[in-house]
Amino acid sequence: MGSTKKIRPLASNSTLATQVSQLDDPIGYVFSVWCKMRIKVHEVRLILNSDPRWPDYALYESMDDPQDSSDENDYGPTMLMCLHDGRTHNPYPKARWDDDYKLSDAWMNWHQVSYLYEELLP
Repeated sequence: MGSTKKIRPLASNSTLATQVSQLDDPIGYVFSVWCKMRIKVHEVRLILNSDPRWPDYALYESMDDPQDSSDENDYGPTMLMCLHDGRTHNPYPKARWDDDYKLSDAWMNWHQVSYLYEELLP
């Protein structure tokens, strides 16, 4: 009989940057996440109860009004846009969205992910 390896959840403050050393293909994985983001999508959070070698992730879009100069927070409130499978980078079907997903407390924006990708290149 084959053994099933129990997956330890990611740390509650995990980000792509803190997780990069555990990824099976850091360059490919970070590039795939970055490609799923648009500049307007400001946040990517890892799903804590997923495989550390290719963690599932959630993308959030900023709800800020870009014309409102009174907003001191660059990113403001966000709204969950989609959940993605970390192996395939395909979106979860809406039927699989539920409140059981524990998301990281920390996040990275589009610019941070692009800088991380640049750092990983040889």
